[in-house]
Amino acid sequence: KLALPGVFEAGQKLGTATTTVEPTSVAIKAGGTAELSIDPAMAAKLQSLFVAVNPIAPAEHPGAFTFPIGGGTLALGPGIPASGLKTNGALELIQIGGGQVFARELEFDLSDSVANGESQLVLAGAAPGPTQGGALLGLGAAAPSTEPAARTIAVAGLPLTLEPATAQAFNEAFARPLGRPDSFAAGETIGQVSFTAQAE
Repeated sequence: KLALPGVFEAGQKLGTATTTVEPTSVAIKAGGTAELSIDPAMAAKLQSLFVAVNPIAPAEHPGAFTFPIGGGTLALGPGIPASGLKTNGALELIQIGGGQVFARELEFDLSDSVANGESQLVLAGAAPGPTQGGALLGLGAAAPSTEPAARTIAVAGLPLTLEPATAQAFNEAFARPLGRPDSFAAGETIGQVSFTAQAE
């Protein structure tokens, strides 16, 4: 209309665009470890009941209990569906002359504030019980810190509490054989977990 032929050409640069991405959940790469430390009060209670806590490979116990991170998906906000941070290995809690409780393949779901996994209860003098899946531990409020350049998500000192089924299993395996029923209660602190996860 202005009689200016050739002002616009195919492929001509119009400008630049910048996008800031804030994902609600991220996929996690396998690698690194999650560390679980037992709360001192819980450690004293277990010791008073003659209960030892042992790692089962590939979990280790160099200081805190460490579990290799096996992948998963982490939510970066409350109420966002995600599978959770998957770990490999297990914990064995065993009482001399008493029972055993196994907690395997813990998966820390920050969205639902639970640690899911597989558990097995073995009572003294009885055959091993069935392996059951579900929520084993409750998680406190998480405040993940992110490092976009390194693509990492870190959580430090996340409180872990006993879920009702886990507290019941502890009582059946460790407290009742010694005549101390209901020594463990749902919501009781068992320890803390910390990890730095690498996003894909």
